[in-house]
Amino acid sequence: MRTMLSALVMLPSPLTTNLSALCLGMGAGCLPTYLQETFSQHLKHLDIVEIEPQVVVAAVKHMGYFNRADNAKVQVHIADGDAFVNESAPSKYDVIFVDIFVGSDMPSHTATSPFFAACHTALNRYGVLAMNVHKNELLAATTENAGVVFGPDNVYKLPCGNDGNVVLLARKSQPYGRATKRHIVERCTTFSKEYGLSFDLGAHFPLWWLV
Repeated sequence: MRTMLSALVMLPSPLTTNLSALCLGMGAGCLPTYLQETFSQHLKHLDIVEIEPQVVVAAVKHMGYFNRADNAKVQVHIADGDAFVNESAPSKYDVIFVDIFVGSDMPSHTATSPFFAACHTALNRYGVLAMNVHKNELLAATTENAGVVFGPDNVYKLPCGNDGNVVLLARKSQPYGRATKRHIVERCTTFSKEYGLSFDLGAHFPLWWLV
């Protein structure tokens, strides 16, 4: 979750008070809960899309998802994530989080150019996509296809600590040019202090990544 939150660091600073976010894949609900609790003053709308109803039930009843059913800012959709993002209005979201797995594998369609094209269309001018990806045979194709759609200089691979995942960040545009790894880490630390995060996003990156 922490590395996925780095997407917010790539948005224009300071954060807008009309932040519109999309979570494709609910999991245990940790990410949407943190967005709701920590960025409530900035969050205008949050769509959460999960194809399996039992995952939503488990997240709410058994895994601690903070369900604000009466909060008009948050909507949970039982739907296919690919179809949902394809049907979204153009330029609707500031940030899209993709954390979709079938068992231990990500669906192959999320590695394709059409999927990234749909996300690109759904993001606004300075929007950012964050995708949780396993370090497996799909990583190279996923990175390449993200680069085809967003431009290779707009795609970043961030390590998730010492586990077997990578978070791909794709920016729709970069008004100040490509960020260096060191700048990303420094910005993560500054962002954590500015917005009162309970942890330092910058401390999550291993030292080897900066070499």
